[in-house]
Amino acid sequence: MKKGLIYQVIHNRRFTLFFTFIAILLGLYSYYVIPKQESPNVNAPFAIIKTIYPGAEPADVEKLVTKVIEDKTIEVTGYKTSTSYSRNSISIVVLELQNDADVDKAWTDLRRYMNDLQSSLPSECQKIEIDTELADTPGMILSLSGDEYSYEQLSDFADQYKNELSKVDGISRFKVSGVQEKEAQVEVNTARMNQYALSLEDIVNALKIQNVDIPAGSLSNGTTKINVSIPGSFDSLQDIENCVVSVSRNTGAILHLKDIAKVSWELADSTTRIRENGHNAILLSAFFSDNKNIVLIGHDVQTKLNQLKEQMPPGLEVYEVTYQPANVDQSVTNFFKNLLEGIALVLVVVFLGMGLKNAIVASTAVPISILIAFCAMYLFKIRVHEISIAALIISLGMLVDDAIVIIDSIQVQIDQGVEKMSACILGTKQAVLPVFTATLTTGAAFAPMLFVPGPAGEFLHALPEVVILAVAASFIVAIFVTPALAYIFLDQLKPGKIHKRSPVKSFYLGFLAIGMKYKKMTLVLAMALFALTMLLAFKLPVMFFPKADVNMFYINIHAETSADLDNTDRVAQQVEKLVSAQKEVLAYTISVGEGLPKFYLTVEKSSQSLDYAQVLLKVDLSKGGRFNSNQEMAVYMQALLDKSLVGGTARAELLEKAFPGTPIGIQVNSSDQQALTKGVNYIHDQLAAIPGTLNVDDDLDSAEYQFSVNVDNDKASQLGITKYDIERQINIALKGAEATIFRKAGNEYPVIVTSDIHSKEALENLAIKASLSEQKALLKQLATLRLEAAIPTIRKYDRELAVTVSSQVKPGYSAITIENNLKQILAQHPDELKGVTLSYKGEAKDIKDNFGDLGTAALFALLAIYLILMLQFRSFLQPFVIFITIPLSLFGVIIGLLTFGQPLSFTAMVGVVSLMGVVIKNAILLIEFINSARQGGMSVTDACFDAVGKRYRPIFLSAMTTVIGLVPLALSGSDLFEPLSVAIMCGLTVSTLLTLVIIPVIYSLWFSDGTLTTEKNNLTI
Repeated sequence: MKKGLIYQVIHNRRFTLFFTFIAILLGLYSYYVIPKQESPNVNAPFAIIKTIYPGAEPADVEKLVTKVIEDKTIEVTGYKTSTSYSRNSISIVVLELQNDADVDKAWTDLRRYMNDLQSSLPSECQKIEIDTELADTPGMILSLSGDEYSYEQLSDFADQYKNELSKVDGISRFKVSGVQEKEAQVEVNTARMNQYALSLEDIVNALKIQNVDIPAGSLSNGTTKINVSIPGSFDSLQDIENCVVSVSRNTGAILHLKDIAKVSWELADSTTRIRENGHNAILLSAFFSDNKNIVLIGHDVQTKLNQLKEQMPPGLEVYEVTYQPANVDQSVTNFFKNLLEGIALVLVVVFLGMGLKNAIVASTAVPISILIAFCAMYLFKIRVHEISIAALIISLGMLVDDAIVIIDSIQVQIDQGVEKMSACILGTKQAVLPVFTATLTTGAAFAPMLFVPGPAGEFLHALPEVVILAVAASFIVAIFVTPALAYIFLDQLKPGKIHKRSPVKSFYLGFLAIGMKYKKMTLVLAMALFALTMLLAFKLPVMFFPKADVNMFYINIHAETSADLDNTDRVAQQVEKLVSAQKEVLAYTISVGEGLPKFYLTVEKSSQSLDYAQVLLKVDLSKGGRFNSNQEMAVYMQALLDKSLVGGTARAELLEKAFPGTPIGIQVNSSDQQALTKGVNYIHDQLAAIPGTLNVDDDLDSAEYQFSVNVDNDKASQLGITKYDIERQINIALKGAEATIFRKAGNEYPVIVTSDIHSKEALENLAIKASLSEQKALLKQLATLRLEAAIPTIRKYDRELAVTVSSQVKPGYSAITIENNLKQILAQHPDELKGVTLSYKGEAKDIKDNFGDLGTAALFALLAIYLILMLQFRSFLQPFVIFITIPLSLFGVIIGLLTFGQPLSFTAMVGVVSLMGVVIKNAILLIEFINSARQGGMSVTDACFDAVGKRYRPIFLSAMTTVIGLVPLALSGSDLFEPLSVAIMCGLTVSTLLTLVIIPVIYSLWFSDGTLTTEKNNLTI
């Protein structure tokens, strides 16, 4: 016998086992050092472009800033859409890219365009801010609270924590939230100021030039050099009060600031108020370094936290609002528990289906393949998280498949009396081609999923990567390790065992006999089964991604009064009272005036807004015994909020697993504000009337009243008063202006000049000073003030006015069904929607976009598999016979999902695509042996019976190991992976039961007795 590679592997088995042991050690090391996290990183193809235009009303912001930016963003490579919000003093443009866009290049282009655009905006605009790190989430959020301490003291404690935790390797940066920013406020008495030749801008300039610190230089006489300093900066509030703001030209009388203004410490208007369980708090967010093992970082952080708590004074409460290392550790532990359970179940099946020694040899393939896969994951920088571990669980049964086929082939040779070395070589050579082809088809089934674009594809990217690496590792183990172990452990079976007929074999041969007798009827039944599958598929509820399976949800609060933080706080306190009364709530954190730091990957970032607050609730549903899911509790809380809340609205929101947003969204576009308002109100009412909707809302703002200052330009010009004079001095009076910086105890505080004007009459009596003539005139002498209605926020989508109507969905209802019902209602009343266009942005659109990408991936997978099979069998028709297994498996998928009450979700569709490569493996083995039997001279019918009789055991065992390996994942309670595992388990079970009958029947119908023209292919090993 030719001494090839397999001979060398077996002959030098000590070296083979030694290198296997090295691979095991490398796998264990790789697992230890691979970065671990809860979920995969997803680069959101969104950017937020924010521009501050102080004092500008929404219409001016939209015209002078937002529109200019929107017109430029369409030039960004990969541009898809833009959404804009123009509010008082601020412009926000959200840019979305195409799923297949080069994100890095697009963001580079965007920054360059915005830098070039800055000069085209009004000079008063601040620098354009661009945020592309929308998925950047803190690894830890700590709250520091205590009734005995002020916000300033809590802030100092947060700085101490930050300084100490920064010494931990793996923490990249920190952010402190809730600091009560102080400012030195100069409130000018305008009635007194009007008596002098002063304006508010003069006061701002006087403070600015009186608080300077210019290096004076030094005196030198040639031998010595002495520096000269001139103390000029403010050291106290008294220094600010004593600042000279005017000197009379006639009398020389000096006017100090304290003569016309009050100087005091105040909290800045932009201050955010944070409370932890009702107590004032400061939040410290820590961001962990990328490509580091978050669990190992967490151990160091926890050690440092314990040390810091011992050093802090009594009464200071430090609470972990979020702590990713613990979550990741728990998540990884749970998944590995499922993995180990799956391995144990797979081994049990193998031991039951094969002899003890055969089972020992086959079972070694599982742990060795997984550890080799860990080595590959380390090399390819694939992290350990829920998706990669789920991929390993999906691969479990497949990992032992190749070894089972090789062992079965070797055992047949040994039982036929072939010498053991020759049996191992011949058996391996005989099985290597179908095993290799099956490995290629599995890889081909999963590989196209690597190219599914967008966030959904990126979220699941590790699944096909890990499966392909794992099955490749199992092939290597089956070809090189399994023959060596088989040579050591396998012996010839006893004659009784060889000829013993198992019940499974009897069942299949009997079933096949009936099918071969009634071939056409069998084919008709198979087609009817496929038709029934298509009908039943329409009964399945459709879902994109489930909600996140975490022990928290949040509440967004909006106050009715948009410019009063105190009023928003009063509404927030009502919510706090309701939340704290619930037994299930373990802790809650609230932020008033701004959203909390990003506490979960899919939570949208929020900007500061005086009418906004956000509450994060950590819950334990077992405490109250009232709810079975977060969704049930959220619905209950929503009902309480709707019933009890006064002065605002609140929405209970569940955390999304993959995509933020509401399941139902209808965007209404129009260039006519009246038609837009009418259309939005009609759609809102119709949607709210459909059963199953919850929290129906729209972002159509009610008009708010504002005073419009209409200047008489002729009068103003006669006095030398410019438009700038009027706008600037009114801006300082109402909004305030930063004059200078006051430094105290190493801290910097802004000095803000404002006025005591709080009414229309007081504003009319503000004296405006001319910059050209230095004359003064009361505002009411130059302009009239009229009360007018105005939209507080101008919203646009793709540069056209747009408003969105949205809704949550109650448990037990489908967003797709509700949206279809709404479309039918709206189609019956077209007159109500004249002048507007509609586009649907909810779950249905996400499903259409992403299921389409997955469908394209499936088509490419089928093409790749066909080419592989065509090359193996040298036939155009035989691959189509093998493809019959796919519709057979679909029947099992649909029945399984219906039986177990699972939706047809995105992950279920991933399971269907994955199933193609798995079920085809069985048919490959069967067709290969039918062809071999025919080449040996058997008729088609005899070849079919012979192949089923010899191949039923590896086919049945391979399928059952895959199915049983997924049981822990199916029972894990994960809404993300249950549909996937059920789809694969049920599809593979039904396919295996039918494949051993339907495939031979169809084969015998398509191919008649005669010489088989395909050539026998062998891999030379």
